[in-house]
Amino acid sequence: MKRIQEKRKHIRLRAYHLGKAKPPDSGKADSALYRVVAIQDLSAGGVRFKTSVPAEVSSVIDLKMIFPPLGKIVIASAKVAWIRKIERSSNYEVGAQFINIDKDTRKLIDENARLFASQPGQKRERVGH
Repeated sequence: MKRIQEKRKHIRLRAYHLGKAKPPDSGKADSALYRVVAIQDLSAGGVRFKTSVPAEVSSVIDLKMIFPPLGKIVIASAKVAWIRKIERSSNYEVGAQFINIDKDTRKLIDENARLFASQPGQKRERVGH
């Protein structure tokens, strides 16, 4: 049996909280342009979330997310890697790769994901961002 090579680089941290995403190419810093998204998981390389507003693959979006270990809002830009329509729903699932995130924040996300994954009984997941 041929083994599938793992392509994922970063450990994924399950997340169940809200964030905000600004539609691509909106061009304004107006906070009214941000839409609420449901963060599903997070890694040092990117994020997966649910949204009611689809984005084009390869478009750049601005994100604001609460990351509890930091106790502050994480602000990042990310490139949409993929988007899927959720069956029997008007929502979409989006995977995005961080292209602009504070280096210390990226490191803290990675450290928390590794710590969580090393705890007994935790499923270790990796994400390819």
